[in-house]
Amino acid sequence: MSHAWEENRGISQSFGFNWQDTEENVVTSKELVDMLINIVARGGNLLLIVNPDGQGALPDIQVKRLKEIGQWLKINGEGIYYTRPYDVIAEESIRYTCSKDRRTVYAISLDWPGDRLELNTVRPADNSKIYLLGNDVPLNWEYKDGKTFIFIPEYLQDMEKRPCKYAYTFCIRQ
Repeated sequence: MSHAWEENRGISQSFGFNWQDTEENVVTSKELVDMLINIVARGGNLLLIVNPDGQGALPDIQVKRLKEIGQWLKINGEGIYYTRPYDVIAEESIRYTCSKDRRTVYAISLDWPGDRLELNTVRPADNSKIYLLGNDVPLNWEYKDGKTFIFIPEYLQDMEKRPCKYAYTFCIRQ
């Protein structure tokens, strides 16, 4: 995108307090994180609207969503804050951002990729280090036949050992 833009979205179905909000009819934390990623990858900003009740307090359901988004950002924020759109915005369930100096590319997988992540867009430099944000160990990778393959260790296949619950950010330092 060549101009700044913003999407306004409430956690609830309405732009005001709705006493009928439940876990079933309010946007999930995963949906909100995916929305944020999609917007940032396209060069936008998400204005997330909260809906205080008549006493000015946030309903517990909204507090829960904000805390979960905050937990995700604490680990993955490097791929969101101060980033720019990459040359390619998306491929399948992957969204891309990059650092302002373009020396770091972030491939954010909306779903757990299994034992390897395949990228059709990014070709790391020969000496690049690739990390899963929230995990300090560099990942093994190879570039072959026009694709980058990032190999994910066995211990991370255990959901309890992953750095977050959803949307995983792979940091490619060029």
